[in-house]
Amino acid sequence: MTMMEEFSPEGLESVPRVLLVDDDPFFVEALSTLLAPDERIKITGAAGNGAEALALTEELRPDVVLMDVHMPVMDGFEVTRRIRASFPGTRVVFLTSSSSQEIAEQAFLAGADGFLTKDSLGRGLIEVMLGVVREHGTAEQIRCKFPATAASLRTRALHTTPQEALLSP
Repeated sequence: MTMMEEFSPEGLESVPRVLLVDDDPFFVEALSTLLAPDERIKITGAAGNGAEALALTEELRPDVVLMDVHMPVMDGFEVTRRIRASFPGTRVVFLTSSSSQEIAEQAFLAGADGFLTKDSLGRGLIEVMLGVVREHGTAEQIRCKFPATAASLRTRALHTTPQEALLSP
């Protein structure tokens, strides 16, 4: 256990550290206000663009990054690919306003562990984060309402071009 880890109120498991990444400072503030009271997680920082997200991931080593798709400097897909390459233990959950299946598939192909829309904030966001960290998340929680799971998309990505992976069943 690293020195940065904290113990949960029960003292049995570490509390996952969460980095918020979104270019809308008002949304980040609202999300932080919503999540901060829950003792099962700890908000360790926030980034407003992709470059900041990478720098803070390296500095803070969060367990989970809540990632937006569209951001200045570098989009969420590229940030996710770089996080997965450099920090494979860090989980990435996309939290975006888009409910497009194509965007969800791109997120999973980039290495995301989960995908949620911003309108689902009141429906288990913390449970999904805890699930991806502890790898207990049900397939339904992780993939939310999208038919392609992260594992199947990653498998297809290893054996096909990105264009074929998006088109194949």
